Amino acid sequence: MEIQKPEKQIEPYLVHQADKEEQILLQKLYSEEFCSNKREMIRVIEDILWEWNKKEQIRQKRMPLKEVNARIKAPRSIVEKLKRKGYELSIQNVGRLHDLIGVRAVCNYLDDIYRLREYILSYKGITIVREKDYIAFPKKSGYQSLHLILKIENEIVELQVRTAVMDYWSNLEHSIIYKKGNRADRQIGKELIKYASFLRKVDYVLLAQRIKQE
Repeated sequence: MEIQKPEKQIEPYLVHQADKEEQILLQKLYSEEFCSNKREMIRVIEDILWEWNKKEQIRQKRMPLKEVNARIKAPRSIVEKLKRKGYELSIQNVGRLHDLIGVRAVCNYLDDIYRLREYILSYKGITIVREKDYIAFPKKSGYQSLHLILKIENEIVELQVRTAVMDYWSNLEHSIIYKKGNRADRQIGKELIKYASFLRKVDYVLLAQRIKQE
């Protein structure tokens, strides 16, 4: 008769301790003290974006900015990301994440994206900490956007700038791949890459037509 070894049990104390640390961190993340600064940074970056839009409207006789969306990362999403990265659940480690404050600016044309980037570069009090140009170098999935990690005062803001066409594709990918749980479906992935390539051409055609009319 084979004697089965008992499964290794996790000490109840460790489980309770982990739960306690998570609850303490969640309380801090939901607190007004944590959220108020984040909301203020969103207001600051939104003001800068619409200020640029107004200046460009006067200069070019058109509005380059289509819309601006912003969010503060949900507390439970913050906790899950810390766990995935193997960080201890502490408010200090939360500061290591660069996507706590997310702002998305949707422009009408490709060249507006880089014009906005130059304006931000010249803006006093803002530093670009890191930049990823997924327009010049799209992700394998077909995703395109300009990602700027900005430092404003002592806060980090992730700004994504894309065209309306890119935004449409990104929302499509998110709803099909992530919301439907189809991450492993290679055929869907291939189709999305094909659509991304087509929409990229659309962006260039729209830009060329606008330049021709100016």
